[in-house]
Amino acid sequence: MKRILRKGFSVILAVLLVLSTLPAAIADGMPIIGTVTVTANNYLNVREGGSTSYARITTIPTGSSYPVLSIAQSGWYEILLPDGRTGYVSNNLVDFTAGYQPPGGTIPVYYRTVDGRLLYTDYVRGRVGVNEIYANASLVPSGYQLQGLGKVSVSVDSSGNAVPAAVLFLYSAGGTAPTTAPLNHAAVEIRYVDNYGNLLKTSTVYLRAGSHLLYANTNGLPSGYQIIGAKDRVVSVSAQLVANPSTIIFTASGAGYVPTVPSNVPQVIVNYQTTNGVWLNTEYVNLSSGYNIVYANDSLVPEGYSRYSSSSISVYVDNYGKPTPSSVTFQYQPKAAQEMVVSVPVYYRSASGETLAVDYVSCKQGNNTIYANNNKVPSGYVLQSQRSVPVYISYNGTASPSSVVFTYALPVNASVSVIYQDNAGNYLNSQIVTVGIGSHTIYANSSMVPKGYTRISADSASVYVDANGNVSPSGLVFVYAPQGAITEAPKPPTPTDTPKPYIVPTMPPETVAPIITNPPAPSGKDYNIPAHKTGSISSEYAVYSGPGTEYYRAANGQANVKGGRCRFYGLDGDWAMMGYQFRDDYRIGYIQSSGVPSGVSLSQLNFMYEPVTIVQDANFNDDPILSPSKIGVISKGTTVSLLGFFGERWAYIETTLEGEPARGFVNRARIGR
Repeated sequence: MKRILRKGFSVILAVLLVLSTLPAAIADGMPIIGTVTVTANNYLNVREGGSTSYARITTIPTGSSYPVLSIAQSGWYEILLPDGRTGYVSNNLVDFTAGYQPPGGTIPVYYRTVDGRLLYTDYVRGRVGVNEIYANASLVPSGYQLQGLGKVSVSVDSSGNAVPAAVLFLYSAGGTAPTTAPLNHAAVEIRYVDNYGNLLKTSTVYLRAGSHLLYANTNGLPSGYQIIGAKDRVVSVSAQLVANPSTIIFTASGAGYVPTVPSNVPQVIVNYQTTNGVWLNTEYVNLSSGYNIVYANDSLVPEGYSRYSSSSISVYVDNYGKPTPSSVTFQYQPKAAQEMVVSVPVYYRSASGETLAVDYVSCKQGNNTIYANNNKVPSGYVLQSQRSVPVYISYNGTASPSSVVFTYALPVNASVSVIYQDNAGNYLNSQIVTVGIGSHTIYANSSMVPKGYTRISADSASVYVDANGNVSPSGLVFVYAPQGAITEAPKPPTPTDTPKPYIVPTMPPETVAPIITNPPAPSGKDYNIPAHKTGSISSEYAVYSGPGTEYYRAANGQANVKGGRCRFYGLDGDWAMMGYQFRDDYRIGYIQSSGVPSGVSLSQLNFMYEPVTIVQDANFNDDPILSPSKIGVISKGTTVSLLGFFGERWAYIETTLEGEPARGFVNRARIGR
C-alpha cells in the first residue's frame, strides 16, 4: 500500500521493518526500498538534494514511477532515474509504495534432459517488451551439456502475459550435483555479450534476500570495450532465496571490432506448445544466411492436438549467423476430450513439521497458481511461508512441483493472573490476561471491583514474555480501598517490574460494553472497504476512531490532522473515513465531512454490522497499511461488530476501548467467521 512519509529516521526505520531488507551497505548492489509515483498536476522537479534550495536536475511527468534508494532527513525521496542519475523529489507530491517490483511478468524456465526429466525450474522476471532469456548453466548438474541454442526471446505485454508462456532448455544427461550458493544467499549469473550476441564474459554474484541494484563491471572485458544500453539491473531475492531474474545480461561494444562468424551452422529453436503454455516438444532447425521459412512439423505433436497458429514463420540470419527471431513457437489446441486435470496434494504443516491438514487442488495443463487457504488450519495459526506457489502441468499430466507445502505457526502467548484486592488484603476479583512475546503494560480495570472502591495502587504494571512463553512476573495485584478509607499515598501494584516501553491496554470479554447503541441490521453480504481517493486539506481537524465525538480518540485524546495530502475512503453519515499522518505514525480515523477537500467525491460506506466472536486474542490496530500500530488487545471470546474487510488480511471492526466505542483493524483469522 502507499504511504506519504514526512519524518526522517523514524520513517526510514518503518520502511525497513516492512521490507525486511538488508543494511544500506551492500557489496554487490544498492537496496531498492520502494517505488514512488508522481501525483503532481503536471511535471515534478527532481533536485540535487532534499529541499527546494538545491538545484533542479530535470523534471518528471505525473503518473510516472521510479525506484526509491533512500529517504532524506527532510522526508524527500532519493530516486533512480532511467539514465542512471539519482535525485530527490518532494514527498508531498508523490505516493510511496514499500518494496519494489519492476513492471512485467514472471516467466517459468524449465531445464530438462532430452528424455524429458526435469533438472531445475527457474522463474525469471520479464520486463514489458522483448526479453532475451539465457540458459543458466549453474542451475543444472555439472557435466550436462546444452543441446541447441542457449537463448530464447520472450515478449511480455503490459498485462504481464508472456509469449511463449514458458521457456525450455534441453541438456544431455550426466554429471554430478551443481555447486550451491552460500548459506542464506541466492546465485545470480551475470553475462556480458557484444551487440551481436557473442558471449564475452560471465560472473556469478551471491545475494541475500531483498532488492539489489547490480552494476555492469567492465573489468575482464576485451580492451576498449564499453557497456552500451542499460548499465544496471534490479534483482529481487525473495525470502525463499529465489532471485528474480536469476540471470542478467549486459551488452558491450568495442571500437573497430569485427566478430568472428560462428563456424557452426546457425539454428533456430522451435517450440511446440498449447495455447495455454503447455510444452509439447522442441526441435532445432538449421538455417542459412538471409531469409528462411520455418514450417511447423505437426508430426512432433502428440495425437489429439490441432495447430492453432500459422503453419510457418520467417526467420532472418545476418552475416554473423545470428537469427532473428532467435526462437519460434507454434501453438496447438487440444481436443476437449484431451483436456487433463491433475490433483496436486497441498500439505499444511507446522514449523516443527507436524501435518495440520491435507488438501487436493485440481490443476489444468499449463501454468497454475495454488494459494494457501487459511481455513484449512486450526484457528490461531499464522502463515509463515509464501502465500502462493506456481505449479506447471505438462501435456502428459506431470506436475512440477509434484506437491505443495505451506508452513504455519502458532503465535507464542502467555497468561498473566491479575488479582484485585482491598487494602486489607481481601479478594475482590480476578482475571486472566493473555499477552504475546515482548514487553506489555497491563492496566487496572476498575470495572472489576465493586462500586465505591477507589484504586490506591498504580494504574498499570509491566510484564515481559520471552520466546519460550515464559512471563515475568506471572501475576499482578491491584489494590483498592473503600471510599473514605484512603489515608496514604497510592502504592504501586505488587509485584512490579521495571516499566517496559510498549503500552497496550487489554480488554477482557466480561467488561466489553455494548458496541453500537442501535446498530443497523446486518447486511448479510461481505463488504470490502473501497479504494481511497487522495486530496489535500489545509486546516486542522480532530480525528476520532469512529464517526462521532463519542468515539475513542488516539494519542491520549489529541489525535488530529493539520493539513497535507490524505486518503479518503467514504462517508459514514456526516463523517468521512480517512487515512492521515500523525507525528511519526500513519492512522485511519474519521473527521467531519466538512473537512473533505472540494473535488473529492465520496459515497456512503455500506458496512456489514455483523456480530462476530474473537476466537484468538487479537491485536487491535489503527493502521492496516504500512506499520500497524497496536492500541489494544481484544481477548478471546469477545463479541465485536464486523464492519468490513481491508484487503485479504484485515477485518475492520467496532468494539469498546477504555469505556469508549472504537473502530480499528484485527487480523481476519482472529474472527470466528
